[in-house]
Amino acid sequence: MAQLFVRDERHMMRCFETSRLPIVKNATVKLSKGEKISILVENMGREDFGQKNRDPKGMENVTVNGVNLTDWTIEAVPVTRNRDVSELMRLLESRGKGHVDGKKTPRFFHGTFKLHEGQKPLDTFLDPSNYTKGIAFVNGINLGRYWPVAGPQVRLYVPGVFLRPHPEENRLIMFELEGLRSDKGERGVRFDEKPYLTADTGSPHP
Repeated sequence: MAQLFVRDERHMMRCFETSRLPIVKNATVKLSKGEKISILVENMGREDFGQKNRDPKGMENVTVNGVNLTDWTIEAVPVTRNRDVSELMRLLESRGKGHVDGKKTPRFFHGTFKLHEGQKPLDTFLDPSNYTKGIAFVNGINLGRYWPVAGPQVRLYVPGVFLRPHPEENRLIMFELEGLRSDKGERGVRFDEKPYLTADTGSPHP
């Protein structure tokens, strides 16, 4: 998965196919001399079996009108430690929306919540159905990747030991890569006592 940014345009690129998302290897863009191209490449899993036992990562050949572009500047986006997440969130917020629609660019959504007085931190499941695709963190701990539209897993498991008891605050961060799924821009999430592991691909989720 990759996102190509040129000026105020964003193009989604995919080198594999799902039941709802086709392969998209080319994008039609208008470029002027000296313009900057930015590509955000997502680190997905690998298929290491059968005929698909060749699953490279990163970028291979990027061409414009048949000309191979070289001398790229490559920067990693670290999200492995709590301080990495906080620093990356600060950088993205300081840049603002820029010229690209803020609802559709990669960005962080964050908030805090408290357990009720007397409530014990118990195992639960985070439901990110209002979001499209990304990574969720609670109290600096990576809960995993969410991708409700692809399924079949929708809710992410949150062990009770990851949560802080009352009156301490818990911090939730959603690193959204493709923009909010809700047409109304709803950014809320909820916790549920049950998992949701058998969603129909592309269907609305409760």
